[in-house]
Amino acid sequence: MTSPSLCHLTAFMGHKAGMSHILREVDRVGSRSHKKEVVEAVTIIETPPMIAVGVVGYIETPRGLRSFKTVFAQHISDECKRRFYKNWYRCKKKAHMRTAQKWSDEDGKKSIETDFDKISKYCSAVRVLCTPSPSSSSCRRRRPALWRSRSTVDHPLIRSPSPGLSSRSPLLSEISSLRMR
Repeated sequence: MTSPSLCHLTAFMGHKAGMSHILREVDRVGSRSHKKEVVEAVTIIETPPMIAVGVVGYIETPRGLRSFKTVFAQHISDECKRRFYKNWYRCKKKAHMRTAQKWSDEDGKKSIETDFDKISKYCSAVRVLCTPSPSSSSCRRRRPALWRSRSTVDHPLIRSPSPGLSSRSPLLSEISSLRMR
């Protein structure tokens, strides 16, 4: 178990790239194959680099978590934008253009700052929207998966008893360091 001061993501995306076999020596006392070499099957998992695309803040309701605010990154690759369209070749490819304009405009930066402040004040869970980089993997996918990754701060065993994220600042400090770049 990690300490509460260290903040990191708890999930990583991987694709099954194939299978192979290994030759290893068994170290099981009492077994017939103790101290003998055995051939075993292994699975090869390719893990392309992960890219953070945005941040989602959740509030607790009687029915469970509900998304409160979502803040997307300034630059989203075309590979990731494919996920938001059914047919990439026919579309006008205008997804997240306003997000990029929001990051470049002074009023937009203020609204992003207020969104981050609202997330830190009201949200009880924060997840990071992540996607793998399909161009750096040998997987033939063009449309990458997009998922929400929990952080160790959101983990129920590490969670502090006080509401809000003001006492759980490691994740927000990581996010604030990302948004200032």
